[in-house]
Parts: sequence; C-alpha cells; structure tokens
Amino acid sequence: MKKNVASFLLIGLFFLPTSCVKHEIDTAIQHGAKKLSGKQISTLVNGSSVQMDGSSQSAMVEFLQDGSLSGKNTSGEKDKGEWKVKGDDLCLFFKKWGQGDITCYQLVQDGSEFKLYNRKGMFFYTLTVMTPGEKDSSSEILSKPATSSQLSAPVQSPRAEERSPAIVPVSPQAAADVTFFIRQSAQNCPGCNLAHVDLSGQTLIGANLQGANLTEANLSHANLRRANLRGANLYRADLRQADLAGADLTGANLSESLRE
Repeated sequence: MKKNVASFLLIGLFFLPTSCVKHEIDTAIQHGAKKLSGKQISTLVNGSSVQMDGSSQSAMVEFLQDGSLSGKNTSGEKDKGEWKVKGDDLCLFFKKWGQGDITCYQLVQDGSEFKLYNRKGMFFYTLTVMTPGEKDSSSEILSKPATSSQLSAPVQSPRAEERSPAIVPVSPQAAADVTFFIRQSAQNCPGCNLAHVDLSGQTLIGANLQGANLTEANLSHANLRRANLRGANLYRADLRQADLAGADLTGANLSESLRE
C-alpha cells in the first residue's frame, strides 16, 4: 500500500524503463529535496507511530524500538514484521504485506513531506510521523543484504547533532502522482481498491489482482493474459477488447461489465 497498502509494501516496476524511474528521485533532489542518512532515518521512525500513504489506502505502522513492526491498514487488515536501517536505506519486512519480502527504500525530505523511493528511484509512499518515538536511536549499518533475523538486531543511539529535522504534517499527493503509482502497482496488487482507475492498454500479463476492487475500472485493450482475477469485483468494468486468455476469473463479479 486491501492495499494496497494490502500489498502495501514492495511493488516493483513494470511499465517504465529504469532511466525514466530514476528521474523521479533525481528531479526531487534537483529541486531541493534532501536524501536522509541512515541515522536520520532511524531518528525519524524509531519508536514512532507512522502513517504510510499509498495510492488507494493508508496504513498506520508502529516502528518499535526492538526492530519489530505492527501495522493496520484502512481496510482493517493487520500485519506484523521487522524494520532495519541498512546503510542509508529503510528496509521493511511484513509477514503478509508485500508477499513476505524484504524491500529497502530511500527516504527523502521534500519540503514539508517525507517520501519513500525504492532503490530504482521510484516514488512509493509518503510518511507522516503521528507519534514521535520517546528515544532517538540509530540502527547499525550493514555491508551485506539484510535478512529477516538481521532486521531485528539492536539499535544504537545517534549523536544529537545527527538528529533529523522537526516532523511536519504532509499534504495530499497530486492526482498525477496517484495515477502513476496506481499504474505501477497494478501488476501485483491482490485485494487493492482500484475502483474507477484507468488501466486501459496496460500490459498486465500474469498480474495478481485476486480479490481486487475493480468496480467501473477501465481495462479496455489491457493485456490480462493469465492474470489472477479470482474473486475480483469487476462490476461495470470496461473489458472491451481486453485480452483475458488464460485469466482466472473464478468467483469474479462480472455483472454489468462491458464486453464484446
């Protein structure tokens, strides 16, 4: 980010080349955004209650000082996991969200906003610290990829001069950013709320959209070959000239959908 944030975490790139994606974080930095260091990231989130806002839903996530995570999204789904600062990246692991993978993000302060970008430079989430932690800490910096056990390692306190700037509320994302994010996330977004979205002409071969809400979504001319649409709500969805060869529509609601 059900998400997501029901796949609230860890949705990869599927539609744009890497050079285009890197342009997002590069452009932000060129316009004055600041990439936070590992110690600043830890100071920001350690022991804090953080709201993570994606395109279709949000989740409130507790970054506990023992390295564990506890989250609840706007659909009421709960999950637990672990967090770790690795180098200058924030690495997150949830048992269910994000398919149980570990994904690391760059954290950027852009004016009054804190934003997460994946390692390819694509914007994913906006963070708002709702309840700051009682004690500043910094996770140790690892030279090897984090594992689930490493994510829960003890953390150390940073020096006062390395603490992050004051936390301020964030503003809503621009509509263009939201649309772009939705198109990127649609390849792997089980349970997501994608009602009314425009995915016309998108390549979604083998996409996992099981249980997704696609009410009145525009899927015309989309390539949905072998897509998992089990239990998806396709009420009044536009499926005209969509390629559904091999797609699993078991239990899907296709009432009043537009088909030729």
